[in-house]
Amino acid sequence: MHITCPSCQTVFAVDDHVIPDEGSRKVRCSVCENIWQASKTTSDDLAAPMAAADSAPNFAPNSAPNSTSENGDTAIADSMPPDAEMRTAKPLPSGGVAAPREKRRRLPRPLTMVIAGVAMLAIVIGGAVIWRNIVSAIFPSTIAIFETIGLPVMPDTSVIRFEAIRGERNGDTVRIRGEVVNNGIWPTHAPPIFISVQDMIGTVLAVKEVELDELVIPAGGRLPLNVQLILDEPLRSDVDTEIVAIPVARMPGNRQ
Repeated sequence: MHITCPSCQTVFAVDDHVIPDEGSRKVRCSVCENIWQASKTTSDDLAAPMAAADSAPNFAPNSAPNSTSENGDTAIADSMPPDAEMRTAKPLPSGGVAAPREKRRRLPRPLTMVIAGVAMLAIVIGGAVIWRNIVSAIFPSTIAIFETIGLPVMPDTSVIRFEAIRGERNGDTVRIRGEVVNNGIWPTHAPPIFISVQDMIGTVLAVKEVELDELVIPAGGRLPLNVQLILDEPLRSDVDTEIVAIPVARMPGNRQ
């Protein structure tokens, strides 16, 4: 037989002996927690509409064995709580016929693989464009590709520093030595170096732009710096001078 919750209209399938022929039994709806007195008289109204549902397979809800609590309430469950709650795994909707489950549409597997491949390719290309200065330092052959599509490649001057810069002056000639260091974690293109010699009040005595012998400085690598400048005029030996070295943010001429 079937009983209907008067509050939420959920229909439950129960054994005939659960509800007495005479009188009623207190039950609780597992959907809305409503408690009511169920009797076979009130369930007779469902006999006609539920007849078709009873004859069809798999339309009744999955239910556990019936049991009765100490206070006489009826429940459908493996274990009975003190207040005798009525439980079913899948209560029938009003009318007694289970609503069909809507199937989720899935894309065909080949199409899914194509979409995933395109997305992966887009990520790789986007990363190569953003990190093109590093990519082109690792793979110099890609420089022409980036420049063809209008994306300039530049040395990363933010990771360049100079160490052990020193000069030897002989009349109007200054010989400068030192090291150019890549302080980054990735290789970078070797930038042109702008060298100037100044006196202690800031007057520029000589300038020169030099390019290093190597085209790429490895991560943490060092390249020697050797340059000779001719001063505009000879200085006395007691005149102090200062050497200024600046990395230039553009590609060397031998790469252009």
